[in-house]
Amino acid sequence: MNSKTFRHLVSLGLVVVVVVLAIVPTVQAQSQFLFQIIPPDGPYPVGRMQYLWVDETRPEVHTIDDETDQRELLVEVWYPAAPAEDAMFGPYMEPEMADLFSVMYGLPEGSVDLIASNAFPDAPLADALEQYPVLVLSPGFSAAPRQYSVLIEEMASYGYVVFAVSHPYVTTMTVFPDGRVIELINYNRMATLWAPRDVYDAEFTDVWVPDVMFVLDQITALNADDPDGIFTGRLLADRVGLMGHSQGARTISEACFLDARCAAAVNMDGGHSVSVDLGFDKPFMQITADNGITQFINAYEYSMEGLGQDYYVIMIPDTHHNSFLDEPYWLPLFYEDLRYQTDTLVSQYALLDYRLYIRSFFDRYVLEQEVPLLDGPSEDNPEVFFLKPDAPVNPPTAGAVPRVAVTGSEANRGEIEIGTADVWTYAGQAGEVLDIMLLADNPAGQTTTEQRQELGLLDTVLVVRAPDGSLLASNDDDRLSTNSLIDGLELPTDGEYVIEVRSYDNLNAGWYTLLVDTDRVSE
Repeated sequence: MNSKTFRHLVSLGLVVVVVVLAIVPTVQAQSQFLFQIIPPDGPYPVGRMQYLWVDETRPEVHTIDDETDQRELLVEVWYPAAPAEDAMFGPYMEPEMADLFSVMYGLPEGSVDLIASNAFPDAPLADALEQYPVLVLSPGFSAAPRQYSVLIEEMASYGYVVFAVSHPYVTTMTVFPDGRVIELINYNRMATLWAPRDVYDAEFTDVWVPDVMFVLDQITALNADDPDGIFTGRLLADRVGLMGHSQGARTISEACFLDARCAAAVNMDGGHSVSVDLGFDKPFMQITADNGITQFINAYEYSMEGLGQDYYVIMIPDTHHNSFLDEPYWLPLFYEDLRYQTDTLVSQYALLDYRLYIRSFFDRYVLEQEVPLLDGPSEDNPEVFFLKPDAPVNPPTAGAVPRVAVTGSEANRGEIEIGTADVWTYAGQAGEVLDIMLLADNPAGQTTTEQRQELGLLDTVLVVRAPDGSLLASNDDDRLSTNSLIDGLELPTDGEYVIEVRSYDNLNAGWYTLLVDTDRVSE
């Protein structure tokens, strides 16, 4: 069922469509499953398999009591398949995970076990194409790839091979092929593990981005020589699409920025680093939850400065951060009152649109096909707010008058307004090492954009550019606060360097102090 059909059902008043979508009318369903998640639209049956990959170059940081433990990843693969005639769909979730989700949502024991997927476990890869395009998915913080099955199965049914990464100890639950189960460690333990660093930043930098980079390496190796002979030479491994949600969105944005094998990225309601914001030069789709029309426009006007085209910002009204997950399609099976809630229907509706736009995006930029849907707002999808710039946004530094930064104990003082930035210059020498600190008079801390604007709180961003204008270094938050720090920066050449004082997303304002320290001996 596509989104147009869904809208037609809703217009006719058939609001309890979730039950219609989820009943499996097969013999298999009668013997094992009662329900099935919404089927994909594509022409291919979908297969599903698992890999346990060990990164021998990294220790497992979450098990500090075992110094020999190495980082192990569960990577599940959905792909176009050629199942046998008597093949049966696999479960939506493995038994251990299904039991956990039944408990999490207060359901009777065995409830989630009643749901079937649309994927055939370990089915042969389809022979329709010589090579298949590749996508990689990173889930949200404490979410699991199986919760994105509606999206993933859709992509696989249209010919994509989707590698979905579990991040053990942070993913809800990781069930390895050998039967081992890794549960989510609680936040307090995680905070102790990473103290004094921010948990999300530490996981992002030290674990999640390296996880995805490692998976890209494994996909390349699999395509070169699959020990099982399944994917050898069958993957378009040098032109990969990345997609992620929340923390996973932040992760794939960074990985795509760093890795030449990534052709394009879809960020589902996540952030991204300053480096991505300033230097990303590949096709990028930002899908935001409904945080208000102002936030939607701000994502368009103040983000991704390096992209003059091939940048898309999409939002569907009344959606929220978890509208990308499958739950709106199966929780109402067990909670009847959810079937009539607007939130449920909007999330169902939105997920169908999300998978249409995400597939269209990757069809255009991974498969290099013509896709009219992305040319502008669609009359067939009027609920989708769609923005696409034709030229790079004006950077917040555009109107700044440069000032010369002084070093040592002397402070460089300034004030920035919303949407603006200050520019400081520094005459540097090759080999010189700088420590640069940016301190807000009223640091933002863990506050919302609205609170920052109302209370005059500043979340600083520090950017250093080389004499040729290229990005040399950047920092959003130091490891302890929303102030910014770049330390140990060795200058590559003689010349005039530019130090930019910005705010996060260019959406807050305030007074600041810029401190620049050098190891250069005074002349």
